Amino acid sequence: MLRLIGANPGIRQGHLAETLAIKPAHITKLVRRMIEKGHVRRVVAAGDRRAVDLYHTETGADFVARPAPRVAGPASHLRHDLTQDEPAHLTRLLPKFAGIGDVRGLT
Repeated sequence: MLRLIGANPGIRQGHLAETLAIKPAHITKLVRRMIEKGHVRRVVAAGDRRAVDLYHTETGADFVARPAPRVAGPASHLRHDLTQDEPAHLTRLLPKFAGIGDVRGLT
């Protein structure tokens, strides 16, 4: 959401909701949270007092400029005391433990 606002300063809140396929009530809550965090500011649109334009604050721009955390890939962010070989064993045993799937081919 912050990246979209940064790339489209003054984007209307309704247009942001459409772009992200989020219900207007939900986008209102998200925008309110971003305002509370100091990342976004709302400006009532000139000529249409019902419309709201969204802009980054300096804090919001700084937040977007930071490198994004990885959301895919190895689970290195998970904290555990497993040895290097134990995650493979765990992956093999979890389906058996959960009672799902055929675990014979998993080695």
